[in-house]
Order: sequence, then structure tokens, then C-alpha cells
Amino acid sequence: MTSGTDSPSREGRQNDSLQPSVACIIPTLNAERYARKLGAAISTQTLKPSELLIVDSSSDDGTVSAFEDAGFRAISIDRKDFNHGAVRNLGARSTQAEILVFMTQDAIPNDPDWLKNLVRPIVSGEAAAAFARQVPNEGDRPLAVFARLHNYPPHSRLVSPEDVTRLGIKAAFFSNSCSAIRRDVFEQLGGFRTDTIMNEDMLFAVALLGAGHSHYYTADSVVLHSHDYTLGQTFRRYFDIGVVFAQASQDLSSFSSGSAGFSYVKELVSYLWREREYLAVPKAFVESAAKLAGVQLGKRYMHLPKSLLPKLSMHSGHWIDA
Repeated sequence: MTSGTDSPSREGRQNDSLQPSVACIIPTLNAERYARKLGAAISTQTLKPSELLIVDSSSDDGTVSAFEDAGFRAISIDRKDFNHGAVRNLGARSTQAEILVFMTQDAIPNDPDWLKNLVRPIVSGEAAAAFARQVPNEGDRPLAVFARLHNYPPHSRLVSPEDVTRLGIKAAFFSNSCSAIRRDVFEQLGGFRTDTIMNEDMLFAVALLGAGHSHYYTADSVVLHSHDYTLGQTFRRYFDIGVVFAQASQDLSSFSSGSAGFSYVKELVSYLWREREYLAVPKAFVESAAKLAGVQLGKRYMHLPKSLLPKLSMHSGHWIDA
């Protein structure tokens, strides 16, 4: 296959007239409470996945049995062996479908056409990968609500290699909380990187665009998924993001970040003011400062004592063998 095309394979085109084969792959850890919701949501899809798989990191609860009851096959790994990229690569190798759908355990499809809409740009040949719209859960704080509204707007978007110069780092925005990737392209690019603390999805999008492929944000494929982080969790998450930017600086050299952070804060404050969430405005500035501090410190992680890194990081296990 020529790397610069997003057309499905001949076999894929033959199957597309009926139904593409789709594997749903979900890393899990103590996810028993999500099994019934996920199973029910997937069972009502107008496009039925051909394979359902969880890769479980030695859960302490009834995750494996609950997901098996919901129709999933389960693979178990030792918790210390978890790696964001490696666990998803294992899931991909353990399935046969033409399209790989990667999800997180807490991303719940919102309607029966979620899967059909998610894979549509791949089936049509518009893109080699796609990701879904994420909407906030009920009861989320205003800052968490805005994060989803800002990052996952109601209109779809195709991003091609030609858009990198114009969009900068935004061109690499791609979320594994709910994404779909053509298997042949996934394998061609070597799957997800296993040498990164997080953001393996963003780095895959970078490789995808670099190989001449496009990806698609499918706003009509919707999952309920959000994180209402504490201030400490926010700092640690953005510390890890800073680490990624430091370690992958060469890969990201063509993806300028510009003033995206300042633009986000400005839009956030405007949103809070419109929604009369005045008390949340000071929190917005404090949270933004925590993000900035986390990223900047993470970019300089190599100058910090190794004993300090697990304490600053959300993914402390990454530093055990680092």
C-alpha cells in the first residue's frame, strides 16, 4: 500500500458493502462498575463489533468476570507491566478485525449509531483513523465541562498532512479514549509507541500524518467521558505531558504550539463569565497556572533528582525502570 492514501484495501472495500469487521479493545483496571453500561451500550449498536476484548491489569474487583458476562474476551497482565502503548498493541495483536477501536473503560457510547459513525470516515476512505466526540458527565465542575466543549466541538473535522503548518500541535490532537484505526495502517506504523509515559495517541497521530495519512474527528460519534481532576492531579498530568514534549521534541519539531495555552485560558474565562460561574474564575487561573508549571517542569525533568520524578508524575510506575 502507498503510505499517502487513505483508501481501504481491496478486501476491505468488498466487506464494506456489508459490514466492516471491528474489534473493540479496552484496557481495564478495577472497572467492574463500567462493565454493564459498556456492554449494554455496545450491544445496541447498529454496527455490531465482531470482537470485544479487555486487557486487564490484575484488577482487585470482579472486572474480568463482569466484562466476560457482558460478552468480552479477557486477557490479563501483571499490573507492573502496564504501559499505555504496549497494552493497546497487545490488544491489537490479539484480534483479527480490519478496524481497531480503542476505548477507555469509562467512555460510554451515547447512542446506537456511535460505532457506525466512528468508523464511517475509515470505511469511506476519507481517513485512516478517527476519534469520537467526548461530552462531560452530569455533575462535572464548570472547568471540566468547558474542557470537553472546547476540545470536542459539535462539528467534525478532517486533518490531513497539509494542515500541519496551519494547525500546529492541534493537528496532532487525537484521543484514545475512543478512537478507530485501520489495522493495516496501524501495523504499517508499528502500532503505538511504548517508550512514552502518555500521549501515545498524539504521537501516533504525528506518525500517521508524517506517513501521508489523514485522521478525522467525528462529532456525530459521541461518548460520555470526562475527568474532574483535583489541582494536584492536574499538575501531575501536565508534568507528564511536559515529559512527553521533552522526550519527543524531534518528532514534534514540525508541530508548533504557538499561543494555544493563552487562547484556552481566555476562552475559558469568557465561558465562565457567560455562564455566570463567577466563583470558578479564580479557580480557572489557579488551574491554568498549575498546568503551565507542570508542563514547564516536565520539560526539564532530566535536571531533577530521579527520586523526585515519581512524586511529580501521575504515572509514577513509568519511572521504576527509567
